[in-house]
Formats: sequence, C-alpha cells, structure tokens
Amino acid sequence: MPRKVDPKAQDYSTIRRALHSAAGTYETYFSEFTATWHDAKTNRNVDFTGTIDSQISLKTARIHGQDKVHNLREIFTNAEMRAFNYLINAENSGRMRGVG
Repeated sequence: MPRKVDPKAQDYSTIRRALHSAAGTYETYFSEFTATWHDAKTNRNVDFTGTIDSQISLKTARIHGQDKVHNLREIFTNAEMRAFNYLINAENSGRMRGVG
C-alpha cells in the first residue's frame, strides 16, 4: 500500500535542498535580496527573498508553480538561518570587493 506523503513536508524538503545547494546569481537592491536556486532532486526552482539592513537576512521561499510563500523560520532552526545568512553575506562581501 502506498504511503501518504505530506505536501507540507515535501515542500520543506524541496526548499531545504535548494538552499543547501544554493549556487549562482542573486540580486541585491536597496533593502531587498532575491535569488532563485534549484533543487536537483525534484528539478524545481525556488525563489528566496530577504531583507538587507546592515546584512542580508533570508525571510521567505516560494516554489515555482505554487502560490504558497513559506516563512523560512518555520523550516530552519535559528542556528541554520544564522549559518545560511552568514554564508550569503560572506559571498556578497566578496562580490562587492571585486566591483570597481
């Protein structure tokens, strides 16, 4: 008998994999961060958004083809969010040093 798959858990797994394999371009505007990263297992793209104050902070994710916007604080622990934000900020700092 096939087991029932929880759609919310499936979405969370897709978002988690996409963020763990985050690579490629992203955009920074005055106070906004946007990126689209890919989950190779499901072959789906995930849009991530965040804010920029003195640092980039990821806030939400939306899987392409869905209307639901997921709050990343519901998916990741505080420690994971700090780590992801740190890595993105470090990459952004490196990008900015190379400009000019």
